[in-house]
Amino acid sequence: MDVEVRLAAVPDAPLVGRMLEDFAHEFESPTEPADVLGRRVASLLERDEAIVPLARDADGRGLGFGILIPRSTSFLDGRAAMLEELYVVPERRDHGIGSRLLELAIEAGRERGVGFFEIGVDESDVDTQRFYGHHGFTNREGPDSEGRMFYFEREFGVGPG
Repeated sequence: MDVEVRLAAVPDAPLVGRMLEDFAHEFESPTEPADVLGRRVASLLERDEAIVPLARDADGRGLGFGILIPRSTSFLDGRAAMLEELYVVPERRDHGIGSRLLELAIEAGRERGVGFFEIGVDESDVDTQRFYGHHGFTNREGPDSEGRMFYFEREFGVGPG
């Protein structure tokens, strides 16, 4: 089966929204409906605030996506970016699609001046940690670090759905 991996454009946002909803349901996370998620992705793409690699099969079905959010930063020249999501539909995992999506996100990020990438991974998600390690990402916990890093969040509920 042929797999097309390319950067998404605004017309692809509904497809990404459906996969975002599927991703949330798979991991039993609360989520907005696909149309709301697609609208948000479209807005990010319209404002050029996100890099969204997309994988589709020959029939146009979504196989996976990533969402990389570049931002300015004070701790290095250039930009930093957070990989918010990287998802491959369950039946197509372990076929290299995730690697291709990640590589495209990194390449597109570098072209936009990104020199530092961040990814949050649950402590219990050892397979995902191994995947990112295989691609050269390191956990800051180690002999040269000051200990384990934690990701904190707080929701304010600002803005329309």
